[in-house]
Amino acid sequence: VAGLPSLTHVLLVGTDAAELGLPTVSWADALATPVTGPLCVDVPFEHPLWVLFSSGTTGAPKGLVHGHGGTLLQQLAALGLHFDVQPGDRFFWFCSTSWVMWNLQVSSLLLGATAVLYDGSPTFPDASAVWRVAAAHRVTHLGVSPGLLALAEKQGHVPAVDHDLSALRVLGVTGAPLPATTARWARTGFGVPLNVISGGTDVATAFVGAGPLLPEPAPGRMGPPWLGVAARTVDDRGEPVLGEVGELVITKPMPFDFRIFLSRHAQLLLTLPEWTLRLLAPGSLRRAVPRYLHALREEYATPLPRPVIEEMKRYFHARRQRESQSGQR
Repeated sequence: VAGLPSLTHVLLVGTDAAELGLPTVSWADALATPVTGPLCVDVPFEHPLWVLFSSGTTGAPKGLVHGHGGTLLQQLAALGLHFDVQPGDRFFWFCSTSWVMWNLQVSSLLLGATAVLYDGSPTFPDASAVWRVAAAHRVTHLGVSPGLLALAEKQGHVPAVDHDLSALRVLGVTGAPLPATTARWARTGFGVPLNVISGGTDVATAFVGAGPLLPEPAPGRMGPPWLGVAARTVDDRGEPVLGEVGELVITKPMPFDFRIFLSRHAQLLLTLPEWTLRLLAPGSLRRAVPRYLHALREEYATPLPRPVIEEMKRYFHARRQRESQSGQR
C-alpha cells in the first residue's frame, strides 16, 4: 500500500485496523456515511476507459484500450435491447474479473439494475452452486458458460425444480460452443429463453445472439447479428456463404470506440521494473529507458522507435547465438 501514491482510502472489512498500521475506514462507518451521489467528470468521447486483454485463442494475449463513448453505446445496446435489462432487475453473470463479461455485468448498473457478485466455486459442493445464488437473490438475468451447463446436465440437476428461479427471465450463455443436447436441457431445466451470444473482448459486446423480440433460435444454432453489426460468413476466397462452414467476419465498422492496441513492446515495458529493463537493454540504450517508459505511460501504446526495436533484436539475437555456441561446447 505504501507504494501506491494514488491510493487515498483503505476500506477495512472484518479486520482490526491496528494489525495493518494504516489509516482505514471501516465497512460499518462507510455504510453509515450519507451518500451525496457520484461525482461526474466530463471527458472526451474517446477518453480511455479501461484496458482488457484478449484470451489468447488467436495468439499471445493482446492489450486493448477501449474508449468511454463507444463502449457505453455498445454495452447499453447489448443490455438494454438484447437482454432487456430494466431498472430494478438483478444481473448475475458468473465470471472472473479478468473476463470481458465482468465489464458487461458492471455496465448493468447503467440501466438501474443491481449487479450480483459471487466469489466462490461454481461446482462446490456440486454444479448447482450458481443456481442457489440466483434463487437466493431473485436474479432476473443469469449468465454462465456451456461447460457449467454440461456439468449440471451430467449430474442430473433440474434447476427450475430444485430451486425457486421464478424471477429469472433469461439465461445468457457464452464462452464456448453450446451443444444442441445441452441447449435443450437448459431450455427445459430453467424454463426461460436462452440468449446464446458470440462476441469478443476487442469490442466488449457480441456479434451475434438472440433478443427479446426475436424468435428463439433452435438448439445448436446461433441467433442473427446484433444491432449495428454487419456480420457475414465467408469462405477461404472471401466469398459469402450460407449453410456452410466458413469464417465469421464483420464487413463494416461497428458503433464502437476501440482506441488502440497496446503494442507487445508497450506491454513488456509497462509490466517490467525499470531496473530490469536497464539490465536487459544494450549499453547505448540504457539511458533512454526512463524516457520511453514515460512516453508509454502517457500514451498507453506508444511504440518503440524502429531503430530501437531493431537494435534490441540484434542484441538478443547475438546473445542467443552466444548461449547456443556455449551450450554446444
